[in-house]
Amino acid sequence: MVAAMEEESRSQDPPCPIPDSPPRELIFLLLPGPPESLRIQWPDHIPDRSYTGMATALLRDRSGLDDTSFHQYCVCIYVKAIFHLYQTSRLTDEAALRSELLKSKLTYVKAAMRSTEQFNILKPPSLLSIQSLLSSAFLMQHLGRPYQCWLFVSYAARQITALNFHSIRRLPAPSDLEHEIYSAVYWCYYLDSTLSSLLCRPPSLPSLETSPSELILLPLSSPYNGLLHFLLDLAQIQRKLQEIPYDDRNGPNDRALETCQLLDTRMREILPRLQSSRDCHPKMVQYDWVGVDFCFYAIFVEIHRTRLKNAFSPKVHQECLVHARNSLQAFLFLQEHPTELPGFEDPYPSFLTWTLFFYPLSAFFVVFCNIIGTIDHNDHELMRQIIQGLTPFKEDRHLGKLLTLLQSLDNLCEPLFQSPSEVGGSSGAALSEGNVAQSKFQAPSDFTDNQFSTGPFPSVPFENHNSSIPLTPSTDADSSADWLMWQLFNSQVPTGWLNSDIDMFNV
Repeated sequence: MVAAMEEESRSQDPPCPIPDSPPRELIFLLLPGPPESLRIQWPDHIPDRSYTGMATALLRDRSGLDDTSFHQYCVCIYVKAIFHLYQTSRLTDEAALRSELLKSKLTYVKAAMRSTEQFNILKPPSLLSIQSLLSSAFLMQHLGRPYQCWLFVSYAARQITALNFHSIRRLPAPSDLEHEIYSAVYWCYYLDSTLSSLLCRPPSLPSLETSPSELILLPLSSPYNGLLHFLLDLAQIQRKLQEIPYDDRNGPNDRALETCQLLDTRMREILPRLQSSRDCHPKMVQYDWVGVDFCFYAIFVEIHRTRLKNAFSPKVHQECLVHARNSLQAFLFLQEHPTELPGFEDPYPSFLTWTLFFYPLSAFFVVFCNIIGTIDHNDHELMRQIIQGLTPFKEDRHLGKLLTLLQSLDNLCEPLFQSPSEVGGSSGAALSEGNVAQSKFQAPSDFTDNQFSTGPFPSVPFENHNSSIPLTPSTDADSSADWLMWQLFNSQVPTGWLNSDIDMFNV
C-alpha cells in the first residue's frame, strides 16, 4: 500500500535522510508546555498525556517495544510533527525558513508512510492501534487522498466497534484512559461522517449513544474549542442528510422534505456562532474559522439541493444560490491569504485538503448555473478569480483534473459576456436566438420518472421573480437545455473521478 504512494511521490523525495526513529529533539519539541500557556495548536485525537507516554517509550531502549507498537508510536509522533510544522509555518514570512520547514515536513511524511507499511490489522484491536490508524487517516487527508483516508478511518471504526468504545454513556470522561477513548471516538465520527458524505459511502462507525460534541474535553485556553464543536455539529448534520435514501432524494418524498426542513432549522440555529465565535479569538484563529464558513455553506447547499429535487421552490433556490456564493467567497478569501493559514504551498496550498478536497463541490455547479441562466457578471468574476488562484498548481494531477473541469465550465460561460461582434457569425446568432438572459430555467419534471412540484428558476433576484419577463416560446431545444441545466445544478463530482487513472486504494 505505502510502496505505491512512495512511487507516486518520487518527485518529492525528502532532501534529508529518513531517520530510523523520531529524533530526540523532535520528541522534546512536541512535549506539552506549561498548562497556563496559550498554545495555538490544532486539537489532536491523542491527548498530551498520551503523547508523553509515547515519547517516554521511544526515548528508552527500543528493545522494550515490539515492532508493531514501535511503528504505531512513530506514525502518531510524525503526524503530530507535521501538524506542528503547519502551524509553525504561519508564524514566519521568511521564504528560506519556510523552505526548510517544508523539507522537514516531507521527511516526516516519508517516515510516517514507511511505518504505516508495518501495520498488521489482523492483530487484536487496541486503543493504540485505533490512534495510529486515525493518525494515518489524517496523514492521507493532508496529502489530498480522501479514499485512502476513508480506508484508514473504516479500519479504526471497526476496531472501535469491536471494543465497544462507541457505546459511551458516562459523561464527562471519568478517567484519563476514557478521555483517550472519547477523543479517538469523536475524531473518528467526524472523519467517518464527512468522508462518507463526500464519497457516497455508508458510515463505518455506528451511531453513538451520545452526541459526539459532548465527548470533547479541551483546555478552556484552547482557541479551537468552539471550532471543533462546530465541526462536529456539521458532521452530525451531514450524517442525518446521508440517512435519506438516494431513491428518496430525486423525487417527491415527504420524509426527505421533513428531514431537510429539520436540518435547515438546525443550520440556522448554529449560523450565529460562525461570526460570534470567530470574533472572540486571535486573528490567526479567525482565518481558520473562514475555512469553516466554506464547509458550512457547502453543506447548506447540499440540503437545499435535496429539497429542490423533491419540491421546487423559487425561495429555496435563491437561498441555495446565496449559500453557494457565500461558500465560494470564503474559499476565495482563503486563496488570497495563503500565508495566514497553516501549511505550505507545495504541491498546492494545504488548506485545500480540508476544504476543496474534503467537502462537496456543489456550490461551484450552482453558481455556474446562475451565470449561464442570468449572465451574472459578479458570479462570473468570482469563479474566474478562484480558477486563476488554482491555476499555478495545475501540475498536481488530482487538482489538475478538477481545474480542467472548472475551466471547461468557465469557457461555456465566456461567450455570454462577449459582444455580438466578438462572438461572431453563426455563434452570435445562435446566442441571440436562444435569448439566454430573458429565458427562465424550468425544473425538468418532464424528463424524469418522478413528478416534481415545479416552478420557474428565477432569472432575476428572487424579490423580483414575479415581475414581467418576456419569454421565448418553449421548444424541444429549450426543454433539452433546461434538462441539462438541471443536471448541472444537481451535479457532484465523485472523488473517484479525480483518481480514475490510478488505483483508488493505492497509498
